[in-house]
Amino acid sequence: MGRQEYDRWRNKISEIATELASKEQFKGLLIQYQMWLEASEENTLYKGKDVYDMILGALHVISEDIDLFPGVGWANYVAVVSEVQRRTGLDLGVCQFLEPNIVNNMKYIHLGERGGEFNPMCKAREGLMVGSLNCCIPPQRVDCEHRIAKLEKTVSEL
Repeated sequence: MGRQEYDRWRNKISEIATELASKEQFKGLLIQYQMWLEASEENTLYKGKDVYDMILGALHVISEDIDLFPGVGWANYVAVVSEVQRRTGLDLGVCQFLEPNIVNNMKYIHLGERGGEFNPMCKAREGLMVGSLNCCIPPQRVDCEHRIAKLEKTVSEL
């Protein structure tokens, strides 16, 4: 039973990420989301929450399972959006310094496998475990002191 549940989850996440990242009808929308997110985080009280809600709506349109997103602890949302970000190079809200380890965590939950790290980690501050993935997505990612420091350091090195 555990293997079937894990495989079903993995396939669903992969299918949705592939559809969102590769279908022509979503390419322009994703670029708009990135621009809106940047403007929202910098210039509004929403700090990107409005764009997060739009992306969540797009995921609900793609998936027939209304309970899949955002998923327990935002795991499904982060799994799909971080994969789409990786494939497209766009910033859609999942912090670039987050190492979510969601696949390893799901393997541990469903299969009992302990290979690799399975807790979310922050690459902006070495050794920092992330207690909740929502800290690494809008609106909370905007105020993350570790992300701010890392971004400032990266800019100063250019």
